[in-house]
Amino acid sequence: GSYDPLGSAIARTDADGVFLAVPSYPESVRLLTDFRTRLGRGVQFMAPDAFDPATAALAGVAAAGMTISQPGPANDHLGREGKRFVASFSKRFGGKPTRFAVEAAQAIDVLLGAIARSDGSRSSVTINLFNTQVSNGILGSFGITSTGDTTLNVVAIYRVTGGKVTTFTNVDVPDALLAPN
Repeated sequence: GSYDPLGSAIARTDADGVFLAVPSYPESVRLLTDFRTRLGRGVQFMAPDAFDPATAALAGVAAAGMTISQPGPANDHLGREGKRFVASFSKRFGGKPTRFAVEAAQAIDVLLGAIARSDGSRSSVTINLFNTQVSNGILGSFGITSTGDTTLNVVAIYRVTGGKVTTFTNVDVPDALLAPN
């Protein structure tokens, strides 16, 4: 069918923005276009990392101004090691890496480091993973907490402009706003 009934319900609230907590399915393009048609240009669309920026770009003008948050720094906000990885990847594969490729490269570095510091047992590798401290790595400097979370508190915000996804800003989330370990 159509997302018009849901769009109408949102329109009745006079919302200034709509947070789209949906993953990127082909149907998401229709969701954006139906919502934009019903809600007009004055409503801001926002989405979390489950929503792929490329899907938003497929929606064309319906996604204009939409923002999408994703954990970790944007490629153009990486430090020296991150920029070196992006340049090497781009040269080898003929295009810039996605954030997933950058995160995977950092994860591989972390895992290989934990293995190198281990005694060869799984438990030793696991202990080393949870004691990891990265200094100026591909994603920057961070550690791994006892719960397996990263201390990298950067969130990239992208914006759809002119049918393309561009980096809008990076947000450094203060430690005080994070849940305790």
